[in-house]
Amino acid sequence: MRNFSSLKKVLLIALFFSLFIPAYSQDTNGKDRDEHDATTVSAIEKVKKSVVAIYAVIQGFESGKESKSKSGGSGFIIDHEGHVVTNYHVAANATKFKVKLWDQQEIGATLIGSDSWTDVALLQLNMDEIKGTSLTWASLGDSDKVVQGESVVAIGMPAGLERTVTKGIISSQAHDRTFRPLILPDGQLNGKYYSPIQTDAALYGGNSGGPLCNLKGEIIGLNNSGIAHVAGFAIPINDVKDAVSKILKTGEVARSYAGVEFQPLNDFESLIDINKGIVISHVYKSSPADEAGIKTGDVLLKVADKEVKGDTSSNIPAVHKLIGNLEVNGEYQFTLWRDGKEFSTNVKTTKLQPYTGISFEVSEWGCIVRGMTLHMSLKRNLKSVLGVIVGSLTDTSPAKKSGLEFGDIITKVNEKEIDNLENFKEIYKNWLGKKEKILLTVLRGKAVKLVILDSSK
Repeated sequence: MRNFSSLKKVLLIALFFSLFIPAYSQDTNGKDRDEHDATTVSAIEKVKKSVVAIYAVIQGFESGKESKSKSGGSGFIIDHEGHVVTNYHVAANATKFKVKLWDQQEIGATLIGSDSWTDVALLQLNMDEIKGTSLTWASLGDSDKVVQGESVVAIGMPAGLERTVTKGIISSQAHDRTFRPLILPDGQLNGKYYSPIQTDAALYGGNSGGPLCNLKGEIIGLNNSGIAHVAGFAIPINDVKDAVSKILKTGEVARSYAGVEFQPLNDFESLIDINKGIVISHVYKSSPADEAGIKTGDVLLKVADKEVKGDTSSNIPAVHKLIGNLEVNGEYQFTLWRDGKEFSTNVKTTKLQPYTGISFEVSEWGCIVRGMTLHMSLKRNLKSVLGVIVGSLTDTSPAKKSGLEFGDIITKVNEKEIDNLENFKEIYKNWLGKKEKILLTVLRGKAVKLVILDSSK
């Protein structure tokens, strides 16, 4: 009885204090939550009026014909002049734009320039169409100061739902994350020259081109892809600012090209007796690096006296960026390690070309051709970038009936060499007035074929 009485007293005392402790804790947490929510709301208010919906008419090519489709995405205004940042994959192949501002005004816009390698595009609003004083622009932050665990919000237009906000944290900082480069819808390669910021803020279709913001109301990233409910990815705003600055100056983002690929040093620690630099995993034939005597397996230590860090795969984009930021056609000293010895060689860089060429509809032939690029020729182990490559063909087209195939490279038309796509367009234009039989010299694999094309069939 005594034991039961003592236990009862203890329980009554515990119950007494429990009535106060939860109330005190709940009040404190509620206050903290209110303050955090207020900060989040304030950040959203600072940014949301700069966020725009982008509606575009996209030019595409399929089944041997040019096609047009409607597409949508997000963007944000960055200055009083009406410049809008969005993704390359939202805007680069568009023929017409409508941009909806926060007050529902729909304004025309033009594409100033784009960069497929960082998935950045820059639009200019038609300022004379804006009524009133509705233009609001965003504050751009410093993505180098982003820390893991930091709270962020993403704003965009998923599924046409305007200025939708999702909230999360920074799951991984840009310099801690790398992925294999992605192929964009038009075949261009993206992701080689930056490391994405990863967040658990949900990103859906339509969020592309929208801002990722910190709780100060500063944009720290350009949203470009997401795995719903798993992870979202954004281009660091410092990389975006760099691309935008170059587009405004020259209309493009020009980069140096050396012709090398890399693997982290840690992959070879049992084979290589050196603890610095990055391993060169591939040297493209006839590239600047190849001509300078650099070989697969060499360890790159310095580029123009700047030390290279390459312990892990997360370092690879920074090394590509280091080379890419060199002045095009400049000559630079590369310091390397081979067979236990350090040595240097001079590399004269060339201009980095798009990963894949521009497409063109050859309507009278019933096919699509694409301009050749250095990357396309290297992939096929070709010695030059001459010619145009055949894309899709319509089933009953003259091109199909003549024996042309997908992937053929047209190098000559009536014995005239094709230097590039523009050269091909000129020859095709001249042929249109005659529409006579035409002799095509085609490279198919390693074999050279002659094809007679007759558009009358």
